[in-house]
Amino acid sequence: MKCDHCNNEAKVILDNSNNLCMDCYNKILSEEYGCECFNEFTREIVISEPDGTIHTFEIEQMLLGKYTYWRAYEEGGYEFALRVDTESNQKVAVKRLHQKILKGISAKSMQIGQSQPGQISNAVYRGNLEYNLNETGLLRIEDDADGKIYIYMDGIKLTGEEFLKMLTVYNGFNMEWRFLDIADDVDMPLKLSITKDRMEEYWQKFESMIMRFAEHGSFVSYKRSADLSEEIFEYLDILEELIRHGNGEDAVELGERIINRLKGLETDDDCFPIYEIESVERILER
Repeated sequence: MKCDHCNNEAKVILDNSNNLCMDCYNKILSEEYGCECFNEFTREIVISEPDGTIHTFEIEQMLLGKYTYWRAYEEGGYEFALRVDTESNQKVAVKRLHQKILKGISAKSMQIGQSQPGQISNAVYRGNLEYNLNETGLLRIEDDADGKIYIYMDGIKLTGEEFLKMLTVYNGFNMEWRFLDIADDVDMPLKLSITKDRMEEYWQKFESMIMRFAEHGSFVSYKRSADLSEEIFEYLDILEELIRHGNGEDAVELGERIINRLKGLETDDDCFPIYEIESVERILER
């Protein structure tokens, strides 16, 4: 089905008569509600995991009047969403969605290993890989046109029978559960799977951020310190997640490198980077 306005793929039927693609739908809604139509975002992003697994996400925005709904999904795998106020900064919303994707991919609900001779009765197999259920995790439930139920976990599609089989590893245990809207933030104690190489990538990301604002990599003018500070606090969300759910020792080492780098900066700002250093230290104390 094609869009009535631009001939792209239609994804929305408005007033039971207009077949619209998402861009045309958002343009019509923005005119109706008198708000800006935001189109400055990448429609597709590709993310590579440390083991070489590639994830390609389609990014969609849908205006819902007071709220704007952001969705990132890959065919037959991961899906993430975000709901924000329409009047808020949508560039920040896109950044938050990207961070949610990275966090979601890093937080694994299953242990993955090479399959060995003789299959384990409560494991699931895909090719030569063996999947076992972690103590905590996150999953998405969907059904098809025939009513068959599927579970999506770590971007992998499982049948209901396969998931029930995996649960038997905890035979005799009690289980508690909680349902969340896909757009809600997840604060479950998921274990982040972070390699040494990925930790170094996080450091390089911080270093690149400093270099963009610091003259010769060492001096931060008071004219630029506020912008740098804002980006530092966005970055510290990653450090906090690593401290809470990742490898604690590696995360502390990363935090200490950040502190030393900030202490080594010269500046003519009376406040920067005192508060930023104190914020990192508070995170490391948790």
